[in-house]
Amino acid sequence: MDKKLFSAQNGTYIDRRGEHNSRGPILRERFSRRMKDYLREQVSDSVQKRDIKDFADGLDVKIPKRDLQQPHYRPVGGTHKGVHPGNDKWHAGDKVPHPKQGGGKGGKKASKDGGGEDDFVFMHLSEDEVLDIFFEDLELPNLTKMNIDLVHETLKRRGGVATSGNPSALHVFRTKKQSIMRKVAARGVLNEAIAECERELADVIAAHGALHPRARELAEKLEKLKSRHPVALDTVDLRFKSLIDVPKPSAKAVMFCLMDVSGSMTEKDKEIAKRFYILLYLFLRRAYGKDAVKIEFIRHHTRAVRCDEHEFFYSKETGGTIVSSGLELVSEIIQAEYAGDAWNAYVCQASDGDNWNDDTEVCEQIMEEELLPLLQYFAYIEIAENPQDLWASYVDLQYDHSEMFGMARVMDYPDIYPAFRSLFKRHNLIEK
Repeated sequence: MDKKLFSAQNGTYIDRRGEHNSRGPILRERFSRRMKDYLREQVSDSVQKRDIKDFADGLDVKIPKRDLQQPHYRPVGGTHKGVHPGNDKWHAGDKVPHPKQGGGKGGKKASKDGGGEDDFVFMHLSEDEVLDIFFEDLELPNLTKMNIDLVHETLKRRGGVATSGNPSALHVFRTKKQSIMRKVAARGVLNEAIAECERELADVIAAHGALHPRARELAEKLEKLKSRHPVALDTVDLRFKSLIDVPKPSAKAVMFCLMDVSGSMTEKDKEIAKRFYILLYLFLRRAYGKDAVKIEFIRHHTRAVRCDEHEFFYSKETGGTIVSSGLELVSEIIQAEYAGDAWNAYVCQASDGDNWNDDTEVCEQIMEEELLPLLQYFAYIEIAENPQDLWASYVDLQYDHSEMFGMARVMDYPDIYPAFRSLFKRHNLIEK
């Protein structure tokens, strides 16, 4: 929180009320900022060495001890004389030999004696911290199109005050304020009545004397008016806290994993595609929330099939290659189940780029006329060393729809993360 400064006669006071009692989270955040580049390098290296789905449990990274050193003041050195009781070995002027070698440090040769220490310490990063570093400087395109689902979810919010309600919800301050306002208004009316009665009494006394019956009547009325006081708290003063139902923003995302499982796709190609899909899933979950992302799996060769995750990656069924069958099935599912403004649809297609020649124009037509108008973003990764048929047919689509279509080529595992960053780099995105 911003520190509030209060000037005083003898100095300046810093208001730290409201700050966290523990300095731990603050110091951890400050340390993470200082080690930002090193942590980014560690997380990036981990992508090549472990399964991305394992990041759900966080990540242990090594921090060099030299980077943990903090500057501090040391007393000035010099010559000091003193008497140390219990010394029966050394005399003034003796030279103290260095201790025998034995204590080692991490990365050095082993020693048979001595404790020794590693040159690094471990720091555990939570899942959120890993993803923050992992997806830094990346963003989803067209997030401005996310809409609010007004049907299912609502939240209770303060909706002002009401004149009736549960006694436990009594708004004491507003009730007291209402009581004061009513008494002020009532007192004003009463004062006007007293002033009017006094004027009339004065006129009667001046005309007929104080013993006149009308004068006595007005005097009694005046006494009653002066003794009258507004009620301290009336039922009409009561005010209660009011709660109303408001729609809860619940933007949802559906991710379609579309993979070519023809005979030309090797097991390594499928594993590369799987890792890319996991990256995109984590990215969407970070943007929309952990429970707001749904995944649909579509595998295709000459025909497309909607399946579960296990069948998607491990089914042995294979065949030729007709890419349009997969695109057509994705379009049908979106129009039937995810149409409207409540869902934001993303498609990630993985293929080795091979396709039946006569099917290429069909793919372009489906993408241009049916699929792209339904999507937030379409990402295509081609697992091949050189551009293939499908890549060539998609080049024009990328040029015409750069805000919602991206493509990258992946040849091996180390290329996955750079390809992902190239597809979702913030400065390359164009808002609609």
